Amino acid sequence: MLRHIIEVNMRIEDEIKELIKNRYKSIAAFCRVVNLPETTIGSMLTRGFANSKTQNVIMVCNELNIDIEALYDGKIKEKINKKPEPINIPVLNKISAGHLMYAEQDIIDYVQITKEMAKKGEYFALEINGDSMYPELKNGDIALFIKQSICENGNICAVIVNGDEATVKKVSVNKNGLTLIPINPDYEVMSFSDEEIKQFPITIAGKLVKTLRNF
Repeated sequence: MLRHIIEVNMRIEDEIKELIKNRYKSIAAFCRVVNLPETTIGSMLTRGFANSKTQNVIMVCNELNIDIEALYDGKIKEKINKKPEPINIPVLNKISAGHLMYAEQDIIDYVQITKEMAKKGEYFALEINGDSMYPELKNGDIALFIKQSICENGNICAVIVNGDEATVKKVSVNKNGLTLIPINPDYEVMSFSDEEIKQFPITIAGKLVKTLRNF
């Protein structure tokens, strides 16, 4: 039955592709939300839903809130119980989780959070480059942070050094300053005195709240 519905208008995939880009800004961002590999979604949009696994089609339609039955008429029809519109959070240029890099705030992608989550504060996302936080954070992961300038011992934070260099580390605060701790034992701990914190300067940009793993 599903195959018959989809074959009525094979180019419905083009409309769905535009819908994804309008709502999620990119195919990659949508794939992270729907929890399907980008190659799978790409194949569905190129080869057609009729040649795709039924479960994958259902997952895509459910996430987009599309009524599959409406495809009989070759149209995209949203279900009555429309899902709340998500909030797009830009993914900024790569941040180091191994060696310090310049954190140029260029938008390279988007991730989404719920409106309810957005009420808790301001967020930013960064793509991890390096393996100093492995296995907690892997190279290529998207790390979502809530903006805050303070943290508790043991929090994983985005830390800005020298005003424009950034790294992601576990933070330990003590009476003498702070220590940035990598999870991967192959990397060295970095400790800074109170004087060095002011001199560089070193600031906490945000606390990690969620990790989105790329396939």
